[in-house]
Amino acid sequence: MENVNIVRCLEKMETDLCASIAKRERSIKKAPEGALKCYKNGNSYSWYRIIFENDEDGNIRRKRSFLKKEESALAEKLAVKGYNEDALKVERKRLKATRLFLKYFDADIPGEKYLEKNAEYCRLAANALKSKGYSDEELQWMNAKRPYEQPYQEKLTVPCALDYNVRSKSEAEYVATFVKYGIVFRYEWPIKYEDYSKPIFPDFTILVPGTGETFICEHLGYMDDEKYVADNAEKIAMYFRHGVFPGDKLVLSYESGNKRFTSLDAEEIVKNEILPKIPRSDEGRSKAAHWID
Repeated sequence: MENVNIVRCLEKMETDLCASIAKRERSIKKAPEGALKCYKNGNSYSWYRIIFENDEDGNIRRKRSFLKKEESALAEKLAVKGYNEDALKVERKRLKATRLFLKYFDADIPGEKYLEKNAEYCRLAANALKSKGYSDEELQWMNAKRPYEQPYQEKLTVPCALDYNVRSKSEAEYVATFVKYGIVFRYEWPIKYEDYSKPIFPDFTILVPGTGETFICEHLGYMDDEKYVADNAEKIAMYFRHGVFPGDKLVLSYESGNKRFTSLDAEEIVKNEILPKIPRSDEGRSKAAHWID
């Protein structure tokens, strides 16, 4: 099971357990006082209601009262209460174990952080990892000189795995994941449409090896900023007008103050939306094949 799926499943389990525990606690609170005890009596059972009371001296005294068959509704409620109390103990233990696992589990692939330092580590370790690494031609394509300068270069402040800076930690997570999987890409490579006065700078342009075709990956990182949303809506609309649509030539991811983007999200998007677009034939397969076979 993939690490990302382990974490997602456990996070869902934590949510479900919290909801179930709260529901059981409400049910127990509304249930009749006491507990049910059933004793074998020949071919049938006798029902007893057990209530613990404090006597005049403050000592706890166990009081047992016989339940008649006409009181079956009360017996059923006490049985449900006992079931919920037992289930509650198990679910609380599971919740504690789940939270401890999520607290200490490292979802990173072993050795990943070493490879994220820069691309040279990936290249030098490529043979041992049974990965081709980037070819000279691919590196030449990735490092080609842009025909237009990037805007707001002063905001390129976050180091990434390819010895240059990007604009956000989320973009750096993408770069690290691309490098790990051998995905050939360009960062902020400009596109100039004839019906638009200035070039557009997609976050990532990804090459499909062997075909020369490309597709775009955009990360929208400030979805709670109205101006940012409006500016990017114009950019996305421009893609649409030129036949670049999600599910085909466009991969989109999102982030806001309430939903942060992590390496797990980058991993999930790369595996589910980007790698399937890259051929995996014997000779033209993704160089990341050894990670996912």
